[in-house]
Amino acid sequence: MHFTLFPINRYLCCIAVCLFILLALFTPHYSFEYDKLAFTSWCNYIFEHGISEIHSIKNPDFNYPPLICYVFWIFGKCMGSTQHITSNFYLFKVFALSFDFVAAFLVAHMVKEKALQVISFLALVANPIFIYNSYCWGQFDGVFSCLVFLSLLLLLRYKILWAVVLMVLAINLKFQAIIFVPPLVILALYVLHQNRLFYKLIPALFAGITLQIFILLPFILNHKLGEVLHTISGSVGYYTGITHTANNFWWLVLGSKIRGMSDTMRIGFLTYRQAGLLLFSLTSALAILPVFTAFIKKIAYNKNTIVPFAQLAVTFALIPLLFFFFNTQMHERYSHPAFIFIVLFSFTQKRYLPFIIMCIAYLGNVEPAVQSFHFPSYDILLFNNLFVACLYALLIVILFYHLYKPQLNY
Repeated sequence: MHFTLFPINRYLCCIAVCLFILLALFTPHYSFEYDKLAFTSWCNYIFEHGISEIHSIKNPDFNYPPLICYVFWIFGKCMGSTQHITSNFYLFKVFALSFDFVAAFLVAHMVKEKALQVISFLALVANPIFIYNSYCWGQFDGVFSCLVFLSLLLLLRYKILWAVVLMVLAINLKFQAIIFVPPLVILALYVLHQNRLFYKLIPALFAGITLQIFILLPFILNHKLGEVLHTISGSVGYYTGITHTANNFWWLVLGSKIRGMSDTMRIGFLTYRQAGLLLFSLTSALAILPVFTAFIKKIAYNKNTIVPFAQLAVTFALIPLLFFFFNTQMHERYSHPAFIFIVLFSFTQKRYLPFIIMCIAYLGNVEPAVQSFHFPSYDILLFNNLFVACLYALLIVILFYHLYKPQLNY
């Protein structure tokens, strides 16, 4: 389980700086209206009342983990007034965009050929579909995705403490990041056992716990911890629809009947929610199996079974895709964390079909909600629910094929 960081050419550094400045200067003012209203309301409330009071706001209710409160607080302090927060909130997109650039730069760093370094970098940050989440929608799924990616790389570099710290930040920014914990834990145990690094585990856990307490400290001091825990527990079941607008497995099974259906309804002896969770658990176990098998062989037989880094990239691409595809209550953008790992796999292995399918499927899923590109009609095949769901299914099949295919170049 090793990856190589190849030298980055100076032209790519110049392109990265110039492109970031250009995108930052021309940051669009429009966003997904509901999220923009919610974020500005929360940011203004934190500015006026403090971080620990955020759960007192109503309409819209605050339903995110606590770390984003600090980001809103910093942004509010930079703006200086609620009026400036509201009028300039489009600049918040630059925060998320910067993490897109960090992830893209690291991906390019792992591509050997200099020409492909530039292409892989541009395939992310110059790709309107990849930066759609940050730049058009105004969300920050790219931030926790980048933190998870960094955590994986640091873990493979034996920087256990920093890997734990970044995962704590990721989970506190978007609770969805917790789906990456099982493969990271298995991988960490393998790395620790293989290199006799278990002495690093205690300080890493101590750092993670300390950071978690620090993040929660304003809520603890103001007796608001219960509200934080209630928000986190309430995130499951916040929307009870079988799908919240995600074109996934349930569109393939139920078709247009899915609209208005609650995931508390039963299918046999399970509710739809339980069935979705079971399907996700079983398929994600298959995605993690190569790493788990390598760990078991190391423990039981002391065999140094190597999982190629490209195979790890596929595993970490599959986890969010399977989460999005099989679970109920899914939003359009929840497949976004797979993007980084798919580009990494595609450009290091020179197998570009997964990247192409991901771009088309993701665009077909998110664009109807925001309509940033102002297509003349959204009643076309690209935005057809069943078509997009089929693309995601095809992408998952292809990735599983590559996961269990023994010949990998990396």
